[in-house]
Amino acid sequence: MSVDKLSQSRERELRRALFSLKQMFQEDKDLVHEFVDCGGLDCLIAVGSVVDHNYQNYILRGIVSH
Repeated sequence: MSVDKLSQSRERELRRALFSLKQMFQEDKDLVHEFVDCGGLDCLIAVGSVVDHNYQNYILRGIVSH
């Protein structure tokens, strides 16, 4: 999943993308560093600032689970 796709996702697609991200981070710890290097955290912050608190919780679960 690209950072661009994540930033353009909305509603149900965003939720699926965040769960996929969580699973990918759990399966391959090296992806976390690559995600950060590609601006992934900045993307999550931007997405989190425009979505409701439920999606913010999904974001936090995705990044804390690794």
